[in-house]
Amino acid sequence: MEKSRKIRPIMTRHEQAASFMACGYAMYTGRLGVCFATVGPGAFNLFSGLAVALSDSYPVLALTGFVSLDWRGHGAVNDTSGRGRTPDSQTMFAATTKKSFLLTDIADTCDVLEKAVNTALEGRPGPVHIHVPQNLTHRGKTVDNYRRTRSPSPGARPPWSGRSS
Repeated sequence: MEKSRKIRPIMTRHEQAASFMACGYAMYTGRLGVCFATVGPGAFNLFSGLAVALSDSYPVLALTGFVSLDWRGHGAVNDTSGRGRTPDSQTMFAATTKKSFLLTDIADTCDVLEKAVNTALEGRPGPVHIHVPQNLTHRGKTVDNYRRTRSPSPGARPPWSGRSS
């Protein structure tokens, strides 16, 4: 991201603000808004903005951390896998998005990202979510099969979306 001329990261002081900013960006540009948060409580702070994006049909991609796959249900800090009496973040995100994805293999990164973006933009636009487990972000991990994602032609947009048809 630091080398990109198109992606402009904006730091927020709270994850809820990040989700509302991504929703606002989608609202006023008609383009995909993006936000991200850490695993656990930070991820849960995205819900309010994603719920607005869902009810008002704004395409938003939310990326959040997730406990290492080997540690699900074993009492790891901020485990939200739904195992071992932990909160089930996949179910929670499914309730506030069109679809929530769990990336389980780094080789699937481009496929999952493409499905998520296309889901956000196709039909009635809305938010989507991707869980990224900590073990897939360790130093030395790379996406060796990187490719550009293919996105659909823009779908129907509400008249207040700020984008002319």
